[in-house]
Amino acid sequence: MMQKFKHFIILMSLLLSFACQKNSVTSDIFPKDSTIPKDLEITYEQTECKGSCWVYNLKIEADGTIKYEGVANVEKLGKFEDKLSDKQIRELINEFKKADYFDLEDNYVKGNCPIVVTDSPTAITSLRLNGKAKKITHYLGCLEEERNHVISPQKLYSLERRINVITDSFRWTGTK
Repeated sequence: MMQKFKHFIILMSLLLSFACQKNSVTSDIFPKDSTIPKDLEITYEQTECKGSCWVYNLKIEADGTIKYEGVANVEKLGKFEDKLSDKQIRELINEFKKADYFDLEDNYVKGNCPIVVTDSPTAITSLRLNGKAKKITHYLGCLEEERNHVISPQKLYSLERRINVITDSFRWTGTK
């Protein structure tokens, strides 16, 4: 009887430990060391709104090449190219990891936002890394708190801001 009870306790402990583990796709995809995957590609696009929102897109490749295209309401219209350092590329990869990017929904648009503010632009991000790819469409009028204008989900919005800061897209858009 005591032997069966021990087996039962061990089995329950194992089941409980598996149930408590975070089921995260993100943690299995990102590099465990500082290598930059050869297939890395990051994109960021900001779309138009009803007013004069900045319309531009960025594409970052594994070798550090950054391609910018200013479409409307930005300081630099047209196509420009520059290079990011390996350190900046690793920083971008880490920002996607911190945001649990592959665990986020594919769409945060007017239909599934807690609070919606109209006439805002949409940010579209994508990441290809180690054979896995994901694209997220994020309406920037999607708020968690209307009074404080907290954009939902906050960790995706933080990632979008970090992409712009790390790439210094402001040198082309003229915005901060």
